[in-house]
Amino acid sequence: MKNKLLSILLHPIFIAVVISLVIIYFLPDYFTKYKVELVHSEFYNRINHRVYFEDLNNDSNSERIICYNNSLGNASFEIHSPNGSLIDQWNFSSKHSSLNNFLWFFDINNNGFKEVYVITQNKDSIFLNIEEPFVKNGIHKKKILIEIIAKHNNEFKIVSTVFGVYDSNSNGEKEVFFALRRGFSGNPRNIYKYNISENKIYKSPHLTNTSSISQIIDLNNDGSKEILLRNYSACNKIDSSYTKRSDYSLWFSVLGENLNFRFDPIEFKIPFSSIRTIPLKKDKGEYQLLCLLKSKQEKLSPNKLLIFSNTGKLINEKLLPFGEYNILGSNKNEFMLINSDIGQIKTYNYDLEELVSFFVKPKSMIYPLDIDNDDKVEWLGKSKDQKKLTIYQNDFKDLVEFQIPNNTEGNLYHGLKQVGENKNEIYFQKGNYHYVYKYEENPLYIFRYLIYLGIFLLIFSILWLARKGQQIQMQKQRDIEIEISELQIKTIKNQVDPHFVFNAVNTISEMMLMDDKLEADRFITKFSKLMRETLQKSDKISTTLQEEMDYVENYIQLQQIRFNNGFEYIFKKDIHIDYQTMVPKHVLYSYVENAIKHGLSSKLKNGLLKISVESQKNNIILSVEDNGGGIDKSKNSIKNSTGNGVRIMEEMFTLYEKLYKKKIKHKMVELFDKGGKKVGIRVEVIILK
Repeated sequence: MKNKLLSILLHPIFIAVVISLVIIYFLPDYFTKYKVELVHSEFYNRINHRVYFEDLNNDSNSERIICYNNSLGNASFEIHSPNGSLIDQWNFSSKHSSLNNFLWFFDINNNGFKEVYVITQNKDSIFLNIEEPFVKNGIHKKKILIEIIAKHNNEFKIVSTVFGVYDSNSNGEKEVFFALRRGFSGNPRNIYKYNISENKIYKSPHLTNTSSISQIIDLNNDGSKEILLRNYSACNKIDSSYTKRSDYSLWFSVLGENLNFRFDPIEFKIPFSSIRTIPLKKDKGEYQLLCLLKSKQEKLSPNKLLIFSNTGKLINEKLLPFGEYNILGSNKNEFMLINSDIGQIKTYNYDLEELVSFFVKPKSMIYPLDIDNDDKVEWLGKSKDQKKLTIYQNDFKDLVEFQIPNNTEGNLYHGLKQVGENKNEIYFQKGNYHYVYKYEENPLYIFRYLIYLGIFLLIFSILWLARKGQQIQMQKQRDIEIEISELQIKTIKNQVDPHFVFNAVNTISEMMLMDDKLEADRFITKFSKLMRETLQKSDKISTTLQEEMDYVENYIQLQQIRFNNGFEYIFKKDIHIDYQTMVPKHVLYSYVENAIKHGLSSKLKNGLLKISVESQKNNIILSVEDNGGGIDKSKNSIKNSTGNGVRIMEEMFTLYEKLYKKKIKHKMVELFDKGGKKVGIRVEVIILK
C-alpha cells in the first residue's frame, strides 16, 4: 500500500497537476473575470490642486474640473470638455478653506445641470460659493457668509465638508447641508444648511466632538429628515461659552431637520474614540439606529456595535474583538462589518447575530463604487500605504489587483469618470499625477481552462522528458556502479596480498619461537586491525582522508616489522587541510604498497619512505616517495607481482570522477642524485577542488 501510494505521488501526471495548480495560483491576473487597464496618465504641474470628473451638463460624459489656487492665491477652478479643451475658468476673491481645497457637485434646482460648490475663507470668515457653469442665468452665488471662526495660535485653520442637497422638510425645495469643524479652539463644530430661496444659513447647536454628516434620512416617516452623524472625541479643551459638554467624552447625537438635537446627546466617557451611525429599516417601516463605536483605548472600552431606537433608547449591543472596524453598508435585514486589520468581513442581522464571515485583503480601506451603473456597487480596496488597489464585485468575488505606477507618498484620491451612457472609468490622483483606468470583463476569461490545460501539458512534457533523461542517466550510473563493483572485487584481491599475509603469519611464528611475546602481541594487534578495516570497507568506494592515512600508517608499521626495520618512513601532514574530506579508498595505500613492494623490498637497509599531504591552491596534493633506486631496480619485484594495483587505481579515478564530479590527477617522477644516478620514485596524486 505504501509503495503504491508513493508510486502515485511520484508519477509525472500527479506532479504535473500539483505544479500546474501552484503556477495557476500565482499567475498574474491575466485570466480573471474582470480586468483593469490604464487608459490615460498625466502629470499636472500645479501646486496643491485637485482634479475631478463630473457630468455637469447631463450629456453622459464627464467634464474635467481642476481646483487650485490662482496667481493671487485665491480659490479657482477651471472646466475642460471631455476632449480636453478648456471651457472656462472661475475665480473667487477668497482662498480655499485652509485645510482642504475640495469641490462638490449637486443639482439643487432639479434642472439637469449640476452646480459647483466651493467653501472659501478670508481670515476668520468662512463663505459658501455656488456656480452653475452650464446655465447662463443659473445659480451664481458668491461669498455667502457661513461663520466667523475662533483663532488658535494666530491661525484660522478649519475643515469643511459639503454632504449634499436634500429636501429636508418635504416642501419641494432642496437645501445644502455641510459641516465645519475646528481642532484645538473647538469652534465651530457644527452642522449647517443653506436655504437657497431664503438665502439663509441655519446652524446646529455646538456638537462638542468634531463631527461630519453620515446620512440624512426620514427615520419615522413624518416627512422631516433627520441627520445622522460621525463624531470623534479629540480630547480638546473647549471654551465653556461654546458648550458645557467635554470633548474627552464621545457624544452620540442625532439632529432633526431644524438642526436641533432630536434627543439629548448620549455620553460615552471614552477619549479618542469615534461613533458612526447608519439607519436600519425595520419591517414596519420605521428605522432604528446602528452605531459603530470605535475606541483607541480598547482596554478602557472595547469596540462595540450598538442599536438605538430613533428616540435614543438603547436596544441591543455587541462587543467586538480588537481591530479597525468600518460598516460597509446595509440592505434588507442585514449589514456588513469589516475588520480591516485582518481583512475579515462579517454579515450580521438586525439582532446583531453573525450570519456569514469571509476574508478580503487585510490592511486595506474599502470604498463602494458603482462602476458599471447596474445599481450594484463594486468595492475598491486601498492598501494602507495607498499603493496597491483591489476591485471586488458586489459579492466580493472575482477580484482584480493592480498598482498605481506612482510611488510618491501622500493621499490617493479616486472617483468615477462617465464616458457614455451607463459606462464609467475610474480615475486616481496622487500628488501631481493623474490616472484613468478602464474596468471591464476580461475576454481571456472564457479561454482560461484551455490555457490551464496548456500549462499542464507543458509541465507534464518537461517532467516526462526529465524523467526519461533521469532514467538514461541512472542507467549510465548503474553501469558505472557495476564497473566499480568489479573493480572493488579486483581491489579486494589486491588488498589482501597472499604473500603479505603469509609473511605476516611467518613473522608472528618467528616472534613466538623467539619468545618475543610483547612484540608478537603488538604485531598481531596491528595486523588484525588492518585486516578488520580491509574487510569492513571492502564495499566502500570512498573514505575520509584521515581514515586513509591511519590505514596506511598501520600497514607501513607492519611492513617495517616484516623487513626488520630495513626502512624508515616520514609522514608529513599539512594542518590546514580538512582531514574529513572524502577521497577514493586506497588513494594513498595503493602507492605506498607499490613503493614498499617494488622499491624498498630490494633495499635491505637505509630505506626511506616519505609521505606528504599538502594543500596547494585549494587542491590536496598527496605524495609518496621512496629511495629504492628507481624503476630499473624494481623490475625484479614487478616480475613477481601482478602489477595491477596502480592500473586499478587509474580506472577507479576515472569512474570516481563520473560519479562525484571530482577530478583526480596523478603522475610518477623518477628521482636522480647529483651524479645522474636513479635513486628513487615519487608519485603525486592531485585531488582537484
